[in-house]
Amino acid sequence: MFFQSVSKIALFSIAAVFAFSCATQPQPQPEAVSQTETDAHTPPAPEPEHSPAEKSAAQRYIERIEGVTLSVAKSPKETEAQKPFLQPYIIRAEKNGEPLAHFQISAYFLGSETPLETDENGEARYLPPVPSRAMLNIVSFFPSAIEGDMKKDFDLFIECTQRSVRAPYAVHTDKLAKGGVILVLDTDKNGFDENLPSGSLIQAALRQKGFTNIGNGPDFSDAVLSGDREKIYASAQSFLGKNYTGFLLYGTIRQNAAETDENGYSVSVSAHIFCIDMKDGAPITALEFSTSGTGKTHAQALKTAREAVAKEIALALYYNL
Repeated sequence: MFFQSVSKIALFSIAAVFAFSCATQPQPQPEAVSQTETDAHTPPAPEPEHSPAEKSAAQRYIERIEGVTLSVAKSPKETEAQKPFLQPYIIRAEKNGEPLAHFQISAYFLGSETPLETDENGEARYLPPVPSRAMLNIVSFFPSAIEGDMKKDFDLFIECTQRSVRAPYAVHTDKLAKGGVILVLDTDKNGFDENLPSGSLIQAALRQKGFTNIGNGPDFSDAVLSGDREKIYASAQSFLGKNYTGFLLYGTIRQNAAETDENGYSVSVSAHIFCIDMKDGAPITALEFSTSGTGKTHAQALKTAREAVAKEIALALYYNL
């Protein structure tokens, strides 16, 4: 196209000069060049642009679901481990605001994908399998990838993930009566409080969640302060006996520096809490976090912080034991 802009006159002049030059001067013969050498010095032709038929799986996915939106219309109430959910998840699909019938949706949970299809009202239902253990998690729903494998195609995986909607998945423990002992030490720069104030608060929080047969354990504080799980397990067994199959909750709640202002005190604490199954020493859960409490006095602020820790511990066991 560029050469079409050259005028006919210029072309004629160039042609005339070229003809005269050829007629008056002998022309050297060009050296023979092998096809291999020519190919070696010729730049490769540019790759043609992808035609619509050659679009990636991710691109075709985007085009197929244009205008489609998903929403979670209803989630089931939480259940107990080993018991089924009483209601399914209901997912609604719409396209441009209208119910989308016979549309394929995927439910994704713990690495497993379950295909669903909407009914005439644009709704699909998903009833999870009976849970084998306690867990607090989420379930994702997204338009199914008809082409491609999102486990192998990262771009497709990203598109599916970005278009997913999520719902809570809650299963509490079926071992509320399993029983357990608690040895959580309240520490500060001077050592630990032998009265174990947090132990009593943790017991109260666990009972509020329905736990029974729990109490403060025997004193093997040296093992707890060491942080050595095998040593702690062996020490607990020596006190409780090898036939004890409850849980052991142990760790420290360290009191940090307090702050004061015109409203009173603020005290922060750092919790390092661990729970193991005394049946075999297997870890159940671990919590490491900081929180704070406020109050008109230092003692009130510290108690508020410890109560917050106790509630977090009870919640963790409720969904992990």
